[in-house]
Amino acid sequence: MQINKNLQKFANLLKQVGVLIIKNPALFFLVVLFDFIFVFVFSVTYGIVQLKMLDVISRLFTLIGEETGGLAYSLNAENFSKAASLANNPQFNQLTGTLMKYVLIGFLVLFVCFVLFESVAWFFSYRLSNNKDNKLGFFRYIKNFVVLTVPFMLATDLWILYCMQGFLSSGLSIAPLIPKGWWKFIFGIGIVVIWYFGILAFSSEKKGIWANFKQAFRLGTKQINHVWISAVFVIVVTILIDLFLKVPWLVDAKVAYFIMGFILLFLWFVYARVLMFKTVKIAVDKNRQKPHAKMSVVSVKKK
Repeated sequence: MQINKNLQKFANLLKQVGVLIIKNPALFFLVVLFDFIFVFVFSVTYGIVQLKMLDVISRLFTLIGEETGGLAYSLNAENFSKAASLANNPQFNQLTGTLMKYVLIGFLVLFVCFVLFESVAWFFSYRLSNNKDNKLGFFRYIKNFVVLTVPFMLATDLWILYCMQGFLSSGLSIAPLIPKGWWKFIFGIGIVVIWYFGILAFSSEKKGIWANFKQAFRLGTKQINHVWISAVFVIVVTILIDLFLKVPWLVDAKVAYFIMGFILLFLWFVYARVLMFKTVKIAVDKNRQKPHAKMSVVSVKKK
């Protein structure tokens, strides 16, 4: 019975979110606009960096092939010894240093684009959620968003580097501890966990940055019963949209693929954010009511 009640409440919440979006077309348009600007600007700027990275990677593979006699095709002790000697090769060190420079530039491009455009998209999503007491002004919310982005983006970058290292190590090892094919799954799980807490932090509306950070981890762990249905729903729908956009006939139809991807993804981004704002607000309100309920019970017992 309790499960049915929770599902009914969640269904009502989904309807509320849909109604809010329909009733506020101007805010909806602004959120989609800044999401689109983020995707466009990031794609262009990161694409330039990526071309530089691919050129360096190509030169690195050529050098490794020349020095090891084709390490990728023949894993043996002699080739591993040759590979180890690359650490003393000036050209190899120069290329790896250049590659790391472009990787760091790529991370910086992502961070700058994210805080410039997604912070505004999240603010308008906050306004779209239509909480009666959403008192955070534009600059207060943007400041909170930018500072909160730093630890989650840093965790993402470190996780990417760790998984890249693990993937490459597994590919070069004769008996890897973790099979090469598992690293994509491990990477995905880590990203979901990091941004599960990140989204909860962005959806919190306390004035203090640290207060939002603490609330996100409290809701995501000790009080997960208030947010888990919405979180699972967001993850599952995102995966389903991603799988749908990989259907061969849709991918082959270029125009239809672009239009369908644009509609599904940008509409879903708006809906998911408003849903999480409403979910966090409901959870916070429930937690505020608990102390009052306990006080009422105590006062009744005293009488």
